[in-house]
Amino acid sequence: MIFVDMGLKFGDKWLGGTGPGYPRIVRLLDTGKWEHVSIAFRGPKSIRLKVEDFSGSGRTAGDVFFDNIRLMEK
Repeated sequence: MIFVDMGLKFGDKWLGGTGPGYPRIVRLLDTGKWEHVSIAFRGPKSIRLKVEDFSGSGRTAGDVFFDNIRLMEK
């Protein structure tokens, strides 16, 4: 799951995930190999980005890796 905590004023937002039951998010592929994902979102200048892998994600917890995460301002 990819989650952005934008503070109390703006709220929290799930941006991507593999599990069912999360409408309006980017569906992440769980293929067992590296996949490229690009997600655009609007928010305040200060955010906390959270990435996690948990047992409800559709496969085995602990089998996900994140690399080359970039946040860019447009």
